[in-house]
Amino acid sequence: MEFPEPEVGLVISYSYLWNDEAADGHVEGRKARPCVAEHLGLDSDTAWVVLKDVNVFGWPGYDLRQVPEQAGRYDYGLLPPRFFQMIVQRFTELRHAGRIVETSRDDDT
Repeated sequence: MEFPEPEVGLVISYSYLWNDEAADGHVEGRKARPCVAEHLGLDSDTAWVVLKDVNVFGWPGYDLRQVPEQAGRYDYGLLPPRFFQMIVQRFTELRHAGRIVETSRDDDT
């Protein structure tokens, strides 16, 4: 099993654990989620980027999942640079405003 090298803007398949799920005692996400499906051409459904609820983990972590129907692949590729910069700008604004909730996915943190 070979994981991708982490790099800025990489979209991974990940078992995301929402903060409210963690608060209810869950330790595993309900399903693997790509970050931005629509912008990467994965499907025609509406996609959302949630910036206020983040998972924090050491790479590669325990929660990377294989991309459906692509054995051995754990990433969807890179976000377009302009779109990624928009995400970074908004995330930074939310962090400075104290509106980010972090959920640790590492056993020791």
